[in-house]
Amino acid sequence: MSRRATERNPFWTGRDNAAVQDALSRKCGMCGANVGEDCNSIIDGGPLPGRIVHHYRVGESA
Repeated sequence: MSRRATERNPFWTGRDNAAVQDALSRKCGMCGANVGEDCNSIIDGGPLPGRIVHHYRVGESA
């Protein structure tokens, strides 16, 4: 992934990102992933393409 895309989409950067750490501190209301677990695709249950958590989970505390 390009640096520019990563800067626009901080949830793609990895677990060291503050927004991702904050999102992982609560259960996902979209896919039901528990605290500390990566989000899963609601379509097939597999990993999300190109990110760790759903946009919804990142925005819950905002």
